[in-house]
Amino acid sequence: TKPLNINGLDFKTLPSNRFVIESNEQYIDWRFNNTTLSKSQILLLDILNQNASQRPICFAQTGQTTHKLNLDKYLMHSGLVSLLRFDKETRVNKNPLRVSTKFSYDLLVKENPFQNKFLKGLQKDAEYVGLTQSVLRRQYYYLGQALLEEKDTISAKATVDYVTNMFPARTITNGVYAFSLGKLYYRMGEKELGQSVVKSSINSYINKIEQYMSVTPKRPLIHRYHLDQFFNNLKGMINQLQSYDAPLYKIYNNQFQTIYKRFKGYCIINQLNTG
Repeated sequence: TKPLNINGLDFKTLPSNRFVIESNEQYIDWRFNNTTLSKSQILLLDILNQNASQRPICFAQTGQTTHKLNLDKYLMHSGLVSLLRFDKETRVNKNPLRVSTKFSYDLLVKENPFQNKFLKGLQKDAEYVGLTQSVLRRQYYYLGQALLEEKDTISAKATVDYVTNMFPARTITNGVYAFSLGKLYYRMGEKELGQSVVKSSINSYINKIEQYMSVTPKRPLIHRYHLDQFFNNLKGMINQLQSYDAPLYKIYNNQFQTIYKRFKGYCIINQLNTG
């Protein structure tokens, strides 16, 4: 195929975006919508092609998705990894994320993996905090959600209880995935627990915004970028509250409108482009 020229450099393009891996008359047949592949992606495809039929292939949960090559429908969440399977997710109107609930529950809840003193000592480490917010809470949310879909409310509550107690907001600030865990409490009928978690998550973003708007930005573009991200996440969480807690939604929506008006004035005073 004709090379793709980018900034004077020629890149070989793919003749097709469809890939197939076969094993014992089973197929992984998927599309990867890139016209070019990086060296790491080529290496990963080769690893899959050479090994998928012989041994388990797992993808680490890192908070990113680019390394999964658009294989999500063939992945099953198993503990803290995603296991590649030859059977494709075909359920209609169901959660597209498949979870090995028994294996994950035994590993992530029953075995109490985060009682280790070494891990508890790392709770103030920035990288550990980031992984907890973006990876661990997300995986427990996926597990709790899957257990609820299987109508195993007892195990679902035990899952959410475990992660919220092991990584409390006073140690690791609640964010969007903690908010999602709070929604699970609502779905279980545990309104007070749900309110506690979602309020902590929303308030954490309000506090971030207040902190950012309390200073004169030294790097305006980056400062504005972070504020936009905070407002987007905050608005998303508040909007979701409508389906779970209408009175609380009304309170936070009014608060959001007030803060956003102040934000517009802050942008004018500090010459931040308001678009």
